[in-house]
Amino acid sequence: MHLPVGDFMTICMVIFQVISIIWLMILFFKFSYPTIFFLAGFVLFLVGLVFKIQHWVGGQLIVCGMIAVQIIAIAWLIFSLLKDKAEA
Repeated sequence: MHLPVGDFMTICMVIFQVISIIWLMILFFKFSYPTIFFLAGFVLFLVGLVFKIQHWVGGQLIVCGMIAVQIIAIAWLIFSLLKDKAEA
């Protein structure tokens, strides 16, 4: 059973979930921006894996893109930690 607008509903659901997760992390946990960037990339990486498992279009692109996002977030976090340590 496939709904005619199922793809649109899925994409909207994923976008709203990522926005709400980021908002909650900023509000309650006071994470730094690289950490939020990494966690959002990880959540979307899992979404990409689900897309690949179900053979939906764009699954490979999402997985590769989110791996790149996580690498950038880790590099940003390391750079900011080293910068803070050098200033202290």
